[in-house]
Amino acid sequence: MLPYPKRPFSKLCQSLLMGLYGCLLIVALMGCEAAWKIDPLNENVSQSGANSFDEQRDLAPGTHRFTLNTPDGRERLYDVYVPVSTGAEEKPVVFNLHGGGGSAEAAAYKTGMNTVADGHGFLVVYPQGIAGTSNPNMPVATWNAGECCGPAVEQDVDDVGYMRQVLMDLESRVSIDAQRVYITGISNGALMTYRLACEAADLFAAIAPVAPPGLDIPDCAPSRAVPTLHIHGTLDGCADFFGSDACGGCFQEYLNALGWDVDPVTYACESIPEYVESWRDQQGCADEAEATYRQGTATCSTWSSCADGGEVTFCADTDMGHTWPSGKYVPACANNPDGIACTAWMDVVGPLSKAMGPEDIWAFLSQHFLP
Repeated sequence: MLPYPKRPFSKLCQSLLMGLYGCLLIVALMGCEAAWKIDPLNENVSQSGANSFDEQRDLAPGTHRFTLNTPDGRERLYDVYVPVSTGAEEKPVVFNLHGGGGSAEAAAYKTGMNTVADGHGFLVVYPQGIAGTSNPNMPVATWNAGECCGPAVEQDVDDVGYMRQVLMDLESRVSIDAQRVYITGISNGALMTYRLACEAADLFAAIAPVAPPGLDIPDCAPSRAVPTLHIHGTLDGCADFFGSDACGGCFQEYLNALGWDVDPVTYACESIPEYVESWRDQQGCADEAEATYRQGTATCSTWSSCADGGEVTFCADTDMGHTWPSGKYVPACANNPDGIACTAWMDVVGPLSKAMGPEDIWAFLSQHFLP
């Protein structure tokens, strides 16, 4: 989930003179999201190639993995969770993007979105970013969100084209409500969410970025105003809430806590209130905000009367770090909460908060439809 835009994970490993074996050792030691394959989380995963379900138009409840070929010539995968409330009706879709260094499996594990899907009958798509290595056991992956992050940016990966391809592939397999396709994500995944609002507003009815770094999206020109829910913890020191000349560096800080000696990879980022204000202005919203939510440590303000009937809601949680609302830490914390792999992670990313959760994200997204 940690943003590190200028230096890919593979180069970090080379600088430590570890090579691939050393990288795998670090990931296993951390109990990091990348070390967890989908099988320990869901034993009923089905895997299929690109055309196996073309004639089925319905999928059994559970998680399914599919592969496809992207416009930039890559073979990539994505997971889709089908809720227990199945039926022939067209279903809404929520894309859920992992953070930098994460994976599709980790996003499902840490966000709790599948449980919400079961209660409301929507599909959850978990795309998979580009890793710094081709080894399938270490999908330490990133998204090309323009300025961030890692291998995806350095390889100039067409992640916008990939998301379009994923939606087309999904439509060939199951009946979806194309007017109710949404996207959320954390950190690098949240920044990618903003990029998709800039470049694929024809696909996504609304977005819900969580804890993106305050980095500009180059050449952002949305075809329409996109309703937006931005959630951020004021205790986030990775995608610094207050802005900094030395944003990021959390991944390296974590490695150092495990005994390595790694130079931090940092960058300048804008304060999040200013970042959201710029987005509000781009969406053509009214200047005055209305307080729309207060629960525990979380407060939300909404700018309405935006262009195209949109709105921008900004939620700040004074007891949340670089974490998912009501989410989980890395799996190491479930296995050994007192171990260094867990405690160091908690120290770096900061506290979890239950003031908001995935139900709130769905409540916002589900109000909006493509025009």
